[in-house]
Amino acid sequence: MVSLLCCSSPRAKHVDAEIKYCENCDSTVKAKFSPDMPGPLQYGNGLKAYVINLLVCQMISLNRAQKLVKSLIGEILVEATFLKFVLRLHFALEAWEGKSIELLLKSPARIQSIDRRTNGSCW
Repeated sequence: MVSLLCCSSPRAKHVDAEIKYCENCDSTVKAKFSPDMPGPLQYGNGLKAYVINLLVCQMISLNRAQKLVKSLIGEILVEATFLKFVLRLHFALEAWEGKSIELLLKSPARIQSIDRRTNGSCW
């Protein structure tokens, strides 16, 4: 349980929001903020992955991605939010990419040459 305090009114209101972890799908599920409680919007990993897929893999424009996300969740997200998703992915993969490149460069090259000569000629 996470305790949240709402300071939008002169009197603070105490709200308990549950955060549950699913072992089957390895994800964390958070409850939505109540409508009268302002708070930061938190988009799930599924929506982030969908946006990254649209922008990076499908190479859809930011404007078109906005329309697709609006049809999915009913809200328009600004382009900066989409770019933030991609930037966070870049930062998350940067260290892994560096380590992978380093390991590849250190590993001995395994080049297999195959002599394909037939009757003295190469093909």
